[in-house]
Order: sequence, then structure tokens, then C-alpha cells
Amino acid sequence: MGQFYSEKRLDALDACEKRCIYLKQNIPQLYDLSLYVYMGNCMYHLQQAIITKSDKKITDNIIKRIPFRKNGNVFKAVVGKQAKWLKLFFIYPVFTCKIRNKLGIGM
Repeated sequence: MGQFYSEKRLDALDACEKRCIYLKQNIPQLYDLSLYVYMGNCMYHLQQAIITKSDKKITDNIIKRIPFRKNGNVFKAVVGKQAKWLKLFFIYPVFTCKIRNKLGIGM
């Protein structure tokens, strides 16, 4: 992985977001699942940005994507520990990612 988090990696989040929009319009029964995958990717990217001590501009870019969840019910697609992590991530994104990094989860 290296010690550098490139801003170009955010293109993957853009692609995930576009997939969510496409599924919402064309295959709505998969939208909530795609939203869960998108939020998981946001969490992963934020964790990586924190590990590599990336520029605040990058972490802010990832964090601002989180309100996207309001367009669907991501919790229909996930239960158990993942749902708890996701709920915590929505409220405290940086704190959640720091805890996950410390525990070695999702790195």
C-alpha cells in the first residue's frame, strides 16, 4: 500500500457513487445494497487517508460524501457488527476509522 494516499484514488468513490445512482434509477431493488458498498468504500478510503496522514482536503472530501446515505436505507442491506460500525461511522467518521485502524479492522 505504501505511505502515500493519492487523491486520484477518490475516483473509485466517484465510480461507486455513479453506480448507486444508476442502480437507484434502473434496478432499485439493489440500491440499498449498492449504498452499503459505497459507504464501506468511504470508510475504507478514510481509514487509508488517516493511516497515511493525508492532507485534510482529502479527508474532508471523503467525509462530505457521507450524507449521500440519506437517499436510501443502507441498513436494509447489513446487520450485526457491520451495521454497528456503519452507524458509528455516520455519526463520528474520523473517530470510527481511527478505532478500526487501531484494531486492524478493514485495513
